[in-house]
Amino acid sequence: MAGDVMTATTREQTVFQLIGLPPGGLLVTGIETRLWGKTHIVAFDYSGGENIEKQFKLIFENCHQLTWQMMNDEIDERDVNADVIGVDLYTKSEHQLTVIHTDLFELVFEHDTLTVVKHW
Repeated sequence: MAGDVMTATTREQTVFQLIGLPPGGLLVTGIETRLWGKTHIVAFDYSGGENIEKQFKLIFENCHQLTWQMMNDEIDERDVNADVIGVDLYTKSEHQLTVIHTDLFELVFEHDTLTVVKHW
């Protein structure tokens, strides 16, 4: 994959610290599953002050569990992006836990490795 790659080493970080940008708006623009669910890739668009727009991906590797809950029963097929309400990073025993909460769904990944791929 193109772009800068870095791996999260501490769970004290926010998603904005991981991508190295100030807090701003986030959209989920795509979700991809690989290796029969062991790897998940979530694509984001970031928008910040002064017309800053960036794209990045979070790659969850060696996933042990994924919970996907729909937050809205009335999904419109024209909804191609989901507004991110929050991204929470935790440590759960020997695994990492990441919760992505949007206006349409909530994803909870229990995983071993989180990698950030920045497309800038």
